Amino acid sequence: DDDGEEDVDEHAFDHPSTYKPAPTIWVPKDKLGLSDVLLEELRDAGVDASDLGASMSEKARVKVTRTPPDQEWIGGNDV
Repeated sequence: DDDGEEDVDEHAFDHPSTYKPAPTIWVPKDKLGLSDVLLEELRDAGVDASDLGASMSEKARVKVTRTPPDQEWIGGNDV
């Protein structure tokens, strides 16, 4: 660099939401259908949301069968 200044990250002081895409909201599917309502509301508001590969039992235990929906799935078949 001829002027002696160090290279500075273009987004060094920016909040990531101003230059990166928002991650997908991952909601576990439940038997009452509350997740379906929430997903519809989120999508209507323009928020990317999914229940792909996540479910919740009646005892509120979450079961995950894959990576988050906004990440590449390389683990085989979705369950």
